[in-house]
Amino acid sequence: TTYSVGLDVQSAGKDTIYTLHSNTKLRKLWHNVAESGFSLTSFGNKYYIGGKLEDTISVGKRLKFVMNVGQMMGPEQVAYGGSVEATLRGRDYPVRNDNVSLMMTVLSFNKEMVLGGNLRSESRLGRNMSVSVNANLNSRRMGKISIKTSSTDHLQFSMVAAFTIFWALLRKKDVKSTSDE
Repeated sequence: TTYSVGLDVQSAGKDTIYTLHSNTKLRKLWHNVAESGFSLTSFGNKYYIGGKLEDTISVGKRLKFVMNVGQMMGPEQVAYGGSVEATLRGRDYPVRNDNVSLMMTVLSFNKEMVLGGNLRSESRLGRNMSVSVNANLNSRRMGKISIKTSSTDHLQFSMVAAFTIFWALLRKKDVKSTSDE
């Protein structure tokens, strides 16, 4: 069993946000970890209370499922959310941390529901180079794609690849704005 407590202080314009949070992690079996958390947030003259429950189930060494639900309440406002995630690790886990994850989320606030999906992949391309891809999309048609590379020996190759991708995205934006005019 693991317990943690924290206090976060953050500025927001002329106000300060104070958040007190705690977390309890219970590991009774090697393949199941249960977790619960609580938070109290003060912003202006308003207080918000939140809670979460999470369960992680491992099936063998390669497959892991994470399910969580939570609620946040404030003055006449309530938000609910939850997610289900499945992660498949590579054959060489834990020597290599290659994995693919698929997550589905739901958020409900003021009688409006937003559904979301996320796909994440991490893999090593060689002995000293790795790549991470993250893509998400929600029911509001908002999404993001992120590609990250890292290298311990060949930093210049990573920089050239990052610069090339950045330059291509800028050119695509310029072409689109020119065609819209």
